[in-house]
Amino acid sequence: MMWTIVQMTVLGGFQFMKIFILMVFYAPFLYPMEWFWGNLTVWRFLENRFNLWGKELMANLGTRIEILGLENLPTSGPFLLMANHQSNLDIPLLVTLPRPVAFVAKKQLFYIPVLTFWMRRLGCVSLDREDNRKALNRMKDWADHLILRQQGLIVFPEGTRTKDPEGKFGVFRRGSLRVSEEHNIPLVPVVLDGTRLLTQPAAWRAAPLGRRVVRMKIMPPRHPKPMPAPEAKAFMETLREDMIKTWEEIRVTWPVPEQKA
Repeated sequence: MMWTIVQMTVLGGFQFMKIFILMVFYAPFLYPMEWFWGNLTVWRFLENRFNLWGKELMANLGTRIEILGLENLPTSGPFLLMANHQSNLDIPLLVTLPRPVAFVAKKQLFYIPVLTFWMRRLGCVSLDREDNRKALNRMKDWADHLILRQQGLIVFPEGTRTKDPEGKFGVFRRGSLRVSEEHNIPLVPVVLDGTRLLTQPAAWRAAPLGRRVVRMKIMPPRHPKPMPAPEAKAFMETLREDMIKTWEEIRVTWPVPEQKA
């Protein structure tokens, strides 16, 4: 057990330390790069680096990524990516998608000097969990931000990671739905599973390197129109039920069969 925990800490810590070093290294060059090449070019460069980091992290954890329903991911324009939340590794997994994505983060993370510099460059937006009215008022800023950058925004409608060891869904909040319905931005549900196992020592012992898998399925986009609160609540409940059905279809168990050559 102790060796498994050490292995998990070293492999995961190495990748997080690597991205931190790169963040510090690139920071002094960003302003001249933005001046010379323009903000959009630098944004795309950073998004590509973030995408590679997510893939490297999963590879170093001995984990194979399976993406289903990729044809449902919009090929252009802004979109809202609504996903279930199993662990801290959900974001490294989601950034491996072939479209640039940022995420909504609690405002406290934006107080960390180096981290906030990069989160803003990557297009991340802050959320004040203690002030619902202020958070709702910022929805228009989120929409304008997505339209400007032509990227996706990851939202976890549960609001926090599930506490269930099997990854069962929590209750969905409907606040972020306003970004989609009021600004005509597609809502793309994404169901993921397996990241919960990456944080469980028992699962690591059961599945050696190369026999671990995380899986996500992109569901067809929704295009909700402005609706009264009762209808919005019903919409989110229906969406949650659909995502749970998809999750039951793609559930991951370790160890998984070896891939055939």
